[in-house]
Amino acid sequence: MRTRPFGGTAVPIIGIGTWQMERDDRAQAIAAIRRAVELGLTHVDTAEMYGDGRVEQMVGEAIAGQRDRVFLVSKVLPQHATFEGTRRACAASLARLGTDHLDVYLLHWRGPHPLAETIRAFEALRAEGAIRAWGVSNFDDGDLAEAHGIAGAGAIACNQVLYHLRERSIEHRVIPWCEQHGVPVVAYSPFGSRGGFPASPALDAIAHRLGATARQVALAFLTRRPALFSRAGTAWLATQELDEASSLERMLLLEQMRQLNAQLRTVDKALRATGGGDPRVALLRTVPGVGPRTAEAFCAYVDRIERFGRVKQVGSYFGLVPCQDASAGRERLGHITRQGPSLMRQLLVEAAWIGVNRSPTLRRRFEQVSGKAPGRRKIAVVAVAHHLAEVMAAMLRENRPWREGPEGPEGF
Repeated sequence: MRTRPFGGTAVPIIGIGTWQMERDDRAQAIAAIRRAVELGLTHVDTAEMYGDGRVEQMVGEAIAGQRDRVFLVSKVLPQHATFEGTRRACAASLARLGTDHLDVYLLHWRGPHPLAETIRAFEALRAEGAIRAWGVSNFDDGDLAEAHGIAGAGAIACNQVLYHLRERSIEHRVIPWCEQHGVPVVAYSPFGSRGGFPASPALDAIAHRLGATARQVALAFLTRRPALFSRAGTAWLATQELDEASSLERMLLLEQMRQLNAQLRTVDKALRATGGGDPRVALLRTVPGVGPRTAEAFCAYVDRIERFGRVKQVGSYFGLVPCQDASAGRERLGHITRQGPSLMRQLLVEAAWIGVNRSPTLRRRFEQVSGKAPGRRKIAVVAVAHHLAEVMAAMLRENRPWREGPEGPEGF
């Protein structure tokens, strides 16, 4: 299996993910990990959150007797990520995994505790030998810049993020930032999240021509750049595809990759035209001003929010000002809108600008905030974007399309 530099060592570009492994047959899941390690897929990723620690115990059993062959990664929950809390969480993970060190320890996502405190704990753990490197997960480019400013160049071992053929928003800002600063990007859920793996005749045709499966083509595409790694779950590992490692390796040859990149542009265009097979994308595209890129990215972020259960207001999570806060003025606006995932915020604001010119109800909301005063237009459109995010989240929860109403979107 091909390797790339990661965490101070050479690591296979395809790793093993263990999210929701506690739901699998225990014996089969453990056997799949052992078989993967035998075949060279030695990058094993887990977290204290997975199964409330049960998955770490299963991973520990799977790698027992071959720890020196495994590149082991785990994660601390953000609510534990104080200085002392991070140290306690790491000790508990090591005990469950049956090892004395982690190769990389990640902050699972941004949480309530100061990032500087978590990084200080990471550095202390590294000095003590409990971890060899540390990184982050689910960080946007703004989060990464903040961590980089605290820790300095070369400190962040990786950023682990959602990335698959139907969710490629990280290509716009996150991957370029990571490539510029030498931070590897590890893709999770490479075969899709809620919408599942895309059914695409074009993708199947590419796989057939290259003598591989569609999922192998997807993995090859998602690891096509030098900074990219990916990890597949144990359900895939348990299939016969795992024994076709030679096919996957052939997929990574340069000449084939050039061909693959060119052909996947056609696949990508077809997927985006149909909403990638995800019905939620088509639902969100009924919102005035919301295009396919905004809808796809919003679905991905909502998946993340629901998965971690950490947000009361979706709009505020994206750093957008609620309408009732817009009167706080420009200074308040500038402070708030620097928080949260910057790409999604930008997409929502762009959608709001378009939406106020297409939707009477969005236009009325815009005028209520702006008071028709030119100096408040930017504040007003951000307030509309916050409202738009809340409505879109409600549409997904209730599986209802946008409909214009006398006082706003009907039913919301």
